[in-house]
Amino acid sequence: MQILSRIIMILAWVILAGALQSAEGARV
Repeated sequence: MQILSRIIMILAWVILAGALQSAEGARV
């Protein structure tokens, strides 16, 4: 199912972006 893999990829990007934002916030 291509749709499922695409959803997983989007979720991964969201999690990665959230982790980067939280890391930057903790750094500052």
